[in-house]
Amino acid sequence: MDGGEDDRVSFLNRWLPSLLRLLVMVVDPGTVRTVDPAEWGDAIVVLEYGQVEVEYPGGGLQRFGRGDVLWFDGLAPLSIRNLGSGPAVLAAVSRNRPA
Repeated sequence: MDGGEDDRVSFLNRWLPSLLRLLVMVVDPGTVRTVDPAEWGDAIVVLEYGQVEVEYPGGGLQRFGRGDVLWFDGLAPLSIRNLGSGPAVLAAVSRNRPA
């Protein structure tokens, strides 16, 4: 791996075993989406496209760009704001919990 664009982690268009589930979230340009902790649980999240700002309790903000890997478990983020001019796409993989 040479650190190029093809080396980015991506969960889109990948086969996943049945014990895992994929959640894809699209945040439109200039909008803010509230984070539901139940959606993210123990998920590993990849910012597939765009640039976002995550707000945490107490007013903390963190910016992430395309290809960044996020882990929200135990952090309780409040919202995700799309900072770009196109849609931001986040893909989260977590354990598939029985219904």
